[in-house]
Amino acid sequence: MVLESFKLPFPWNDNLIQIEEASQRFWEAHMVSSQIRIQSPAIWLKLRDLLWQISNILVVEKLTPFEAFLLHACAYLYELGWHSERYQGNSPAHPQSISEYYAESGRIIEESVSPGKKTFDFGLLNLDAAVVDMLVTLCMAAGKSDLADLSLDWQLVEVGHHQEKIRLRYLVVLFQLADLLLIDRVRHHDLQQYPLSASNITDARLALSPYFSIEICKNEIIVHRRLYSVDMHLAENMQNLFMEPVKKWWLANWEWLYSHFKLFIIFQQPEPEIFKRARNFPRPLNAFCQALTLFLEHFQPSHLPFPDRPPAQPSAPLAVDIGIIIALDEEFAELFNEIRGNYEAVPAGSTGRFYYQFEHRGTRGQHIYRCVATFAGEMGSTISSLMTQSFIQHWQPRTLVMLGIAAALSSDAFPGDVIVAKQIDAYLDNSKAVPGSTPDSFTFIPSRQVYRCSPDLLNATKNFKFKDEELFQDWQQSCRYELARLLSEEQRDAFIAHKLLRTQAQMLTGHIASGPTVGAAQAFKDWLKILDRKYVALEMEAAGFMEAVNENAGGERTLVLRAISDGGNELKQELDATGEGVFRRYAMRNALQLLWRFFDAGIFPDHNPW
Repeated sequence: MVLESFKLPFPWNDNLIQIEEASQRFWEAHMVSSQIRIQSPAIWLKLRDLLWQISNILVVEKLTPFEAFLLHACAYLYELGWHSERYQGNSPAHPQSISEYYAESGRIIEESVSPGKKTFDFGLLNLDAAVVDMLVTLCMAAGKSDLADLSLDWQLVEVGHHQEKIRLRYLVVLFQLADLLLIDRVRHHDLQQYPLSASNITDARLALSPYFSIEICKNEIIVHRRLYSVDMHLAENMQNLFMEPVKKWWLANWEWLYSHFKLFIIFQQPEPEIFKRARNFPRPLNAFCQALTLFLEHFQPSHLPFPDRPPAQPSAPLAVDIGIIIALDEEFAELFNEIRGNYEAVPAGSTGRFYYQFEHRGTRGQHIYRCVATFAGEMGSTISSLMTQSFIQHWQPRTLVMLGIAAALSSDAFPGDVIVAKQIDAYLDNSKAVPGSTPDSFTFIPSRQVYRCSPDLLNATKNFKFKDEELFQDWQQSCRYELARLLSEEQRDAFIAHKLLRTQAQMLTGHIASGPTVGAAQAFKDWLKILDRKYVALEMEAAGFMEAVNENAGGERTLVLRAISDGGNELKQELDATGEGVFRRYAMRNALQLLWRFFDAGIFPDHNPW
């Protein structure tokens, strides 16, 4: 079984198969065939399944195919050191800690690709040296308690034509937690022979595995215990023993996980379940393993402060009222000029991106909005969706606004007009290419995905020009000022005479077409209008933005504001070239100024409505 969520594209899937086969050959080799295995192929799959579940709890930005490959490869390779010749029998070199086992695994992997005689081939020779180094580091680091020497920065690894970013310390933490929770490997051992000493917590936890099960839910891990009534007096010590290394793991990592990823895990432990003897259940503890019973009776847990809720820190972010998503840095530059000197740049985890946190106080003094803005830096639905998912997980804003520019699809829309999206159509989603009228042609049959913004916000914007007439007129005046500042009177008159511009910007409500195509041809506009005659504007990001919000289902309100920068036809290049993008700046500033007026009017819910 290979998990659907962990299917990897070429070349990682082929490499993973080679590593799996090579590790199986390792365990079939004569020199290790007599050894008891810590893992088995079935347990590998459990470990991979657990890694996938944990990554769904913890990850802020989804694991890349390369990251998933590294975790899978480690799931196959990490046990090698447990049966190294150096650590067999009564060897004085027998390791005293689990970290030594992991360190030995890393050394064996490294030796397999070193020049000269290779004892084992783990299918790593066709990998780039940097990738092998990552595998070695990940296997060796999984046994460490202190990960401070592993960088939090994203590192770039180039493999052929593939460039993937990895968060090394984060991957180690995923692997550590999965290994701590997966404790049923010992079922392949003879428990009666376990020499459990007072310090042998690892073996004792492994021996306890038949009595524990793990349930992974959103932001929490639930540990279930099943016991016989005769063993109930050991329940508390069982819990403490199981949680001892998990506590140490969490205490070593929670601060940087919380500060860099804004995530927190709660460990829940319901009351033990009492069961009667059944075929698939183990015997009572005393009959199952006397050494384990004695170990539990004398076990003394460490006194570790184990936080069960996010820390109360003065620097912790305040509740966010408005999240603002922008596609391009040139668009974001207009917002940045407005908040310059009044913002705090907050790192977006270890991605190299930043969030810009600021506060906006309405001109009437009645509404104060705590805002966070960010930008993707490139166009497209996919990056917009990923950015929005990360934004929601990081900040959980009450309202999300997508702000930017678009091309006109209606004769009623002119450069500088701002469109409040009533409906966003992903016009090429699920489309089908069918044969055309000639053998060498084809045509698209679209099957649109439709998204709608929050009805309460749409209704508030429709009433804005009437209920808050003064603010609406103030916005229009600011648009006239921007136009006069950016274009000479002669230029304005010429564009108006050619019906490429109007003297006064307007706020319009309508449908927006969102897809992967930049509109620069009249024929393309005409084709879109056949799909929906109510299309007012064309852009590339709003569908991804709305998809991410809908998938999250967290109750965030949404509003999409798109200002017209061109006509989406053959004149686009001419308009974009005018004054080095004057119309694009004019459009973005109009959209931004309208958003500020919406703040002033209080159409969004805030944290402190007076």
